[in-house]
Amino acid sequence: MAPDRVDRASGKVVNRKFFSTGQEIFVEGDPSDHAFFVQNGAVLLSARTPSGIIPHSTVREKQVFGEMALLDEKRRAFTATAIIDTTCIIIMRQEFKSKLENTDPLVKALLRVLARNLSQIDYTPTWDEFKRRENLDLEADKDAEVEVRRE
Repeated sequence: MAPDRVDRASGKVVNRKFFSTGQEIFVEGDPSDHAFFVQNGAVLLSARTPSGIIPHSTVREKQVFGEMALLDEKRRAFTATAIIDTTCIIIMRQEFKSKLENTDPLVKALLRVLARNLSQIDYTPTWDEFKRRENLDLEADKDAEVEVRRE
């Protein structure tokens, strides 16, 4: 992921990546070393099961996904797919850790505990719960095919 732009406010190089509609950003089980900030667009986080794709959540503009990669070295828990054309800012684990170096040890310890606790939560909503929570009005039923492209 090559840097592509200098941020006007900070003067720092910002890594951005564009994902087209239907493009997989990462797949459940992939290694992780960075998170994504959605600058514009929307991303579906989902789990793949023998019975099909189960949605977990939708990430929209000004939200972050893949953030557990900043705190641990576990593999991706979900598949992330751009549901419309999406541009993300890439947040590398090493950059995040360097920002934490001068942070109070208590804050670091709390982040580790929160990360561990969050990684142990195992809840995937039903399609109806997902649509209601995400306020979606989907015409397609739960068995509809989702077109996904891999880079």
